[in-house]
Amino acid sequence: MSDRKLCALVVLMMLLGACVAPATQRTPIDPELVAREAEKQRELALKDWIAGQERLWSVSYRLLTGAADMCGERVRPVLGLRAWSAAEFSDEYRPIVERLNDYSDDVFLVDVVDGSPAAVAGLKPGDRLVRIGGWNAPSGKGAVEEAITRFKEVARSGGSVPVSITRKGKRVDVQIHPEPGCDYDVELRRSDAVNAFADGDRIVLTSAMMRFVRDDTELATVVAHEIAHNAMGHVDAKRTNAMAGAGIGLIFDILAAVAGANTQGGFSRLGAQAGGGAYSQEFEAEADYVGLYMMAKAGMEVAGTPDFWRRMAVVHPQAIKNNHSATHPPTPERFLGLENAVKEIEAKRMSGLALLPEMKVEPTPRATESAGPSTALTK
Repeated sequence: MSDRKLCALVVLMMLLGACVAPATQRTPIDPELVAREAEKQRELALKDWIAGQERLWSVSYRLLTGAADMCGERVRPVLGLRAWSAAEFSDEYRPIVERLNDYSDDVFLVDVVDGSPAAVAGLKPGDRLVRIGGWNAPSGKGAVEEAITRFKEVARSGGSVPVSITRKGKRVDVQIHPEPGCDYDVELRRSDAVNAFADGDRIVLTSAMMRFVRDDTELATVVAHEIAHNAMGHVDAKRTNAMAGAGIGLIFDILAAVAGANTQGGFSRLGAQAGGGAYSQEFEAEADYVGLYMMAKAGMEVAGTPDFWRRMAVVHPQAIKNNHSATHPPTPERFLGLENAVKEIEAKRMSGLALLPEMKVEPTPRATESAGPSTALTK
């Protein structure tokens, strides 16, 4: 051991020796009781996670079905159920799920949305899947994904979906009549960041965001905003814009190379970054606007949505900046745009008009132009 390390160890031991210890005597704790308590806490964490997923799925389902006519070609038949299997869980949580599922690796229904086709057919959480259409229900690792694939295949073939389950040892056969819904999966992700995003195929909310929203209306505000991003093609538009920017940057890289300078693709990267950020504020404002209409079409209250975004700004005060280079609109402008949209929706409701966003009439952008938003954002 070097002299420096030895000195550091001596100093550390001296510091630890000088620390003040607790004055009371702790009662001995049985290791077996510690293990039981750890198991209880894991079960509570699992049930809390399931409750969060149920809440997210219930709210999302209303939006996905209520706004189906706003999702263009991205529509699929939906049933309103979710399934799980103990085999899908890690060793830490699998014993708990096995106990909840009668020590079976079969697929069970974990959530059935009230009023959905699955609920109307009489299915309930806890039902064990036996058959889906003409297939025996799968079991074990990968069974949930296979069951979801079977459900989709049968539903897309048209007509009803025959499903057999067992409940308390008794077999029950039902016919589920799907309804149309936007073809986007909704996912809850563990994270301490208050965040939500859309990637063109999914809507993802973090567990921190789920804790932040106070009620289902606030949750719907976030989910509808992300569905709108997907439905309005914002992800694809940003990719197109990034490619256009990269193409322009490539020209400068080539010109620099002709002049004898090696930019190592620097202009292409800068162009892609600038192109990808084009219309970012407008896309966010459009998602606010279209998302409100999606909530309205789902029969949800929209009047309080500006206050939710105000609360977000209070919790994250750095967002209150009149920064036009940011990816989101300036906070005051966003609030006023939302309030105008709420007034527009309420006026249409009072007049019995269709609850659809007002669309711009513009020529389609050429491939070399930046793709911008397609709705009128202010009235």
